[in-house]
Amino acid sequence: MDQIEANRQNVNEINTSSVLERLLINTEHIQALHGQELQELFSSDENIRSFIAQLDEADFINLLNSINGIIRNKSKKDWIMDGENVILSMGEGLAGYTPPNAEDRPMLFYQVLKSIKDMSDKGHDLNDIAILLSSSINAIHAYGDGNGRTSRFFYLLLTQGYNKETEAKFKTALSEGDEDGRDMIDINTEKIDGYLTSVLLKKLKHTKFGGSDIEVKRQNISMNDNVTTQHAKKLLEMLSDRTHSPIALHEFLKDREDADDFLQHYPESEFLGKKWPERYNIKVEHLFENIDDEQAKEILSIYRQIKIKMVELLIDSIEHSKKEGYTDDKGVTILKKFKMKI
Repeated sequence: MDQIEANRQNVNEINTSSVLERLLINTEHIQALHGQELQELFSSDENIRSFIAQLDEADFINLLNSINGIIRNKSKKDWIMDGENVILSMGEGLAGYTPPNAEDRPMLFYQVLKSIKDMSDKGHDLNDIAILLSSSINAIHAYGDGNGRTSRFFYLLLTQGYNKETEAKFKTALSEGDEDGRDMIDINTEKIDGYLTSVLLKKLKHTKFGGSDIEVKRQNISMNDNVTTQHAKKLLEMLSDRTHSPIALHEFLKDREDADDFLQHYPESEFLGKKWPERYNIKVEHLFENIDDEQAKEILSIYRQIKIKMVELLIDSIEHSKKEGYTDDKGVTILKKFKMKI
């Protein structure tokens, strides 16, 4: 091992150790723990379920904010949801995923809390409860940084507790850089986004979606003069989200008599050995030139609801994993597929 690599490992060891030290030192400042130690609260399945049962909404939000703030070494006054404008990039200026609006995140976390409490009361495996909580933290993405580390922390805490034997795993899970904790545990919802999208499209009764996308050259888009600058800006930002924006625009067009005017039809085809399904891509430039401000508001409202529905489907598909719609033709659940990819 050369000296540079050794130095990198030493720096990473210092950083992850200090994270653990901060967590242990600051437990007395975490309101949700009510003066109890992490080691005690999460020392057994019984204690973990008891802690979950006693959590209320305020304590749950405080717990999430506190752990994320400590992991990021922020001052206590800054232990807040600060990820208002987070966009997860997949390269080339496009986002694979844009989280729900900031104002919707507390409500979604309340749903998460209700689900993990119900699952715990019914005796669900703590591993499944940990997957629901951790994946929801990633999907809701309430923080400007550290969402992944926060999710990994809670996953380990619920499944293995915190003690001397598990300390090394926490160090790895909270690490970044060359020894990224994601190599150990990665509960990123992009692993099952395709399955959840298929379920959502069936619920919305889309008939012209398939493998559809949007067709746009952002620099060429011009808006109808009736669309306000604020709404025009938000629509352009929406286009960066290739997970939710095509669904939202198809939902807007679904029942319009002139919908076909804004769709580019591509029949089923094969190219370079890959089969492409029939699809109807949205001609965004043409659409945006022909909507007024009320319709722009409608699209943005639909887009907001689509992002909420995707998280709600994530929660429900884990809590009620065997419900109709969450299994494939071989009886394999979305949750099982998720577990295989974590």
